[in-house]
Amino acid sequence: MVSKGRFVDVSERAIVSLVGQESLDLLQRISTNDVAKLASGGAIQTVLTNEKGRIVDVVSVLDRVEEGLLGIGQSTDPMLMKQWIEKYIIMENITLSVLTMEFVHLIVYDPMQSVGDVIGPLMRSGCRIFEETLASVPLTHVIAARAFRNEVVNGLLDAGFVPAEQKAYEEYRVLHGIPGFPQELSASSNPLEVGLLHLVSFIKGCYIGQEVIARLDTYKKVQRRLVRLKMGELPSELPEKIYFQGQEWGSITSALTLSGSRECRGLGYIKSGSEISFGGLCFQKGSKEINVVVDSLDPHEN
Repeated sequence: MVSKGRFVDVSERAIVSLVGQESLDLLQRISTNDVAKLASGGAIQTVLTNEKGRIVDVVSVLDRVEEGLLGIGQSTDPMLMKQWIEKYIIMENITLSVLTMEFVHLIVYDPMQSVGDVIGPLMRSGCRIFEETLASVPLTHVIAARAFRNEVVNGLLDAGFVPAEQKAYEEYRVLHGIPGFPQELSASSNPLEVGLLHLVSFIKGCYIGQEVIARLDTYKKVQRRLVRLKMGELPSELPEKIYFQGQEWGSITSALTLSGSRECRGLGYIKSGSEISFGGLCFQKGSKEINVVVDSLDPHEN
């Protein structure tokens, strides 16, 4: 059978439920996207940012109608999301619960067939399928109660989808410029640096960090951009500073050796708006200077 794509188990990622009529209004006030557009039974991505406009987590919000909302993060620490949201609950009657252990969570990537066509019959068992876009790359997420894990996995296998190890997905992520948590998605970065402009609404009004993000966009003050990198060797540790003519020019945040080759690839940040051709970039490894080449100034290009 020809492979229809691959899937990887990410069930360690944070899942938090929000129950209460004011849950969506709260997320609207504290996150970057216009989540008020969330359709009944639908899903929408948004970013939780702190007062400095830095990333707390990137979250897909799923509407479960009478069961409330699910927030599904990139982080593996559900308390990060839960405590951040609770921080802004004042008078609202909203209950948050960590549900990570109650679900199996799979990502289907590089698909050649719609996942919904394969496991549609399982929707009545509480299986949910939603799309996520990071670095312009579509990723299909499947979540279901853990009791239905075998049915979901077998449905994908029977349809020709191939299970992948974390290492294989990590390689795909790096090659496609998909930011990961906490390497690229962290309190060290803002959504505009990471290429999450599509998850930021500039017309919905205030949210946590809104003034900072709006100012960065309006005055073109984004200082660095996430890019894909090729390197002569892997750095000894991450993050690793990148230099140009002796000046600090950025950092490497993810790095790996490609399977079946000696090629070293990675993701990292370099100064934006630079006029240099990006020749001469390097990092220090002991007494050696290791060459770094920008594979793409736009991580969205494949």
